[in-house]
Amino acid sequence: MTELLLDPNIRVWVFLPIVIITFLVGIVRHYVSIILSSQKKIELLQVQDSQVMIRARLLRENGKYLPRQSFAMRRHWFNNEDTGYFKVQKRAAASQVCTLAAVALEIKISLKMVKLDKKAQRPNISNKRDLSDIRTR
Repeated sequence: MTELLLDPNIRVWVFLPIVIITFLVGIVRHYVSIILSSQKKIELLQVQDSQVMIRARLLRENGKYLPRQSFAMRRHWFNNEDTGYFKVQKRAAASQVCTLAAVALEIKISLKMVKLDKKAQRPNISNKRDLSDIRTR
C-alpha cells in the first residue's frame, strides 16, 4: 500500500484554515444563541401560584382515589374560608389564568397545524372562521 503524501503547503493553506473557521463559527453560534435567547425573570410568587394550581388540579382529578377524610383535609387546605390558600391569597390570578389559557390555546392550535402540515392539508387561516374550525377539530 502506498502512503498518501501531502504537500506541507496544502496542510497550512487548506486544513488549518478549515479548522480555524469551524472553531470560530462554533464560538459565534454559541454567543449568538445566548444573545437571542430571551430569559424571563420568574418571580417566586408566580412559581408558588403555579405549583399550587397544579396541586389543586391533581387533587381534583385524582381525588376519587383518596379516602374521604384525606380528600376533605386537602380541599379544606385550599378552600377554607378563614385559612384556605385560595381564600387568603389576594393576587391578580385571573389575568394570569386568562394569559395561560390563551397561551395553551395558541400551543394547541400550533400543534394541530403541525399535524395538518404533515398531512399536506394546511388550512387557510386568513379569517376567523377558519381559525374557529381548527379549534373545534
